[in-house]
Parts: sequence; C-alpha cells; structure tokens
Amino acid sequence: MADEIRLRSTLQRMKVLSKKAARLFEFNHILCLVLCHYHRSPPPHTTRLLALP
Repeated sequence: MADEIRLRSTLQRMKVLSKKAARLFEFNHILCLVLCHYHRSPPPHTTRLLALP
C-alpha cells in the first residue's frame, strides 16, 4: 500500500516537472525567435555550424 502511494506521488511529481520543462522549452523557443527576429542575422556560431560539411 505504501509503495503504491509512493509510486503515485512520484508519477505526479514527474508530471509537474515535465509540464515545467515544456513551459521552459516553449519560453526559450519564443525568446530565440524574438532574438533572431530582432537581429535578422544568425549569430557567428550558427553560421560556423552551417558552414561545416
């Protein structure tokens, strides 16, 4: 019985964490889009990555 409760609370915690992670990812994505929109030119490291064969 105790194990079942522990498992449930762990699952609940994982759900909350995944929701937070998704929100954070979404925020980072929007932030990146905004920055790219304002700069209108990719940062040097991305062009270097694209230049790699």
